[in-house]
Amino acid sequence: MAVHLHEGSKLKHRKSSMEYRIPPAETYHQTQLEPPVGEILDWMNTKTGRHVEVYVSRHDRLMHTFKLASLAVAAVALLLYGLYAARKWSIVCVIAALFIEMISTSGIFYNMLNGMVLVGKGRNGEPEYIMRGFRGQYLGEGLFCSSMMIVSGLSLLVAARAPYWINSRKSRFLSLAFLGLSLASGWSVWQCYKYKTGMYSSPGWFPQPGAKHGSIRNDQGFSF
Repeated sequence: MAVHLHEGSKLKHRKSSMEYRIPPAETYHQTQLEPPVGEILDWMNTKTGRHVEVYVSRHDRLMHTFKLASLAVAAVALLLYGLYAARKWSIVCVIAALFIEMISTSGIFYNMLNGMVLVGKGRNGEPEYIMRGFRGQYLGEGLFCSSMMIVSGLSLLVAARAPYWINSRKSRFLSLAFLGLSLASGWSVWQCYKYKTGMYSSPGWFPQPGAKHGSIRNDQGFSF
């Protein structure tokens, strides 16, 4: 039995209009943004009745071990330097806290489970920066939105504290500039959510008129 990995449910012959539709039972259903090789091989082995494994050369195994060891050493070195810098400069704690906040609100744990895809691809192969729907995201859009939310809050802080740092004329300009940056950052996050769902464009922040409503039992078990 031949296994053909192909994107889509049809096969076409080159230089011909002949078309073969693959039965749904014989197609691989992708469940992650970046399906692991082992999952595809398990599906192939189930369909073919064989036991095919991924061949990993000795060089690849050594390089993988070297990368893991390098990451571990770099993480320990960064931790030690961070502890030293935090005791010497208090601003380091603030920067570290903001970085943790950005990572925690970026949805990176979803991407770690479903694929670290920075930018997706549309049906025609064009770059897709934002995935529609609340059930998924690309890594790039998650990092962008979390960064913009932090920039928006920090900009308001700078705008409020500017009069205490410099003279009145410059502080007024600086406050207005960072206020504009805060609004622009918040607007960019708003636009991302609007593109993903469309519901934030409706008046009153309510779901669209065609959305399902009624008893909580209509929520298909997704409510808490």
